[in-house]
Amino acid sequence: MRTEFFFAIAGHNVTVVGSDASYTKPYKNEYIMITPGQTFDLLFEANSSIPYCYYIYATPYFDGLLGGPRNPNATVAILEYKTNSTTPPPIPMSPSMPNFDNISAATMFTVGLRSLASSTHPVDVPQTVDVSMYITLAVNKKQYPTGGTNILGAENHPMHLHGHIFYVVGSGFGNFNNQTDPLSYNLVDPPRGSTIGVPKNGWATIRFRATNPGVWFMHCHVDRHMVWGMEMVFITKNGNITDAKILPPPADKPRC
Repeated sequence: MRTEFFFAIAGHNVTVVGSDASYTKPYKNEYIMITPGQTFDLLFEANSSIPYCYYIYATPYFDGLLGGPRNPNATVAILEYKTNSTTPPPIPMSPSMPNFDNISAATMFTVGLRSLASSTHPVDVPQTVDVSMYITLAVNKKQYPTGGTNILGAENHPMHLHGHIFYVVGSGFGNFNNQTDPLSYNLVDPPRGSTIGVPKNGWATIRFRATNPGVWFMHCHVDRHMVWGMEMVFITKNGNITDAKILPPPADKPRC
């Protein structure tokens, strides 16, 4: 699966209350934008009365400059209220969806996500970083440290990390500036998740505590990109506390 989607219910707002099994501040909007590998928990009030029959749409979001929408068709379901009416149900009402290439709509939704925290009760986002990783692009052993290569068909990359939940403390378009961009990091209530849609020709900064020992895959959720090499592995070793260690097998466990 490689497509991001806009999702909406005609005649209703939806309220995001969770993302990737982590609570968020209630975030009401007319639509959501979801990337491959990502999950959302949504609430909505079934309080509309007319026409009591509504389309639920999921339409592809494509942010590349070339080729137009890969699939202009919507995935459709119907929300229908129970009524005492004996007349046939009307034609369902259709939602107003963002255009397939509406980068502003996608970005506005994403930056509005916040974890369930405040300045008084902040989340446990790491304030200091023990290990920083800046991935430098390279092709045929030729490095492009600025990352500003002009790829007309660029698109968002839904990056997914196994074994850990991370905080998305910042993201943006253009080349990352290590002097100025960190000044805008959200270290109070950043959203948590295991998948982040990295903006095309842009960057995203995540922070997490490596307390889950194991070998964990991080990859683009666009399958073609993954097999082309947009993937890496974190090896998390045993920590100093019990909860961050792999317990040894029982002494009486039979050997192979």
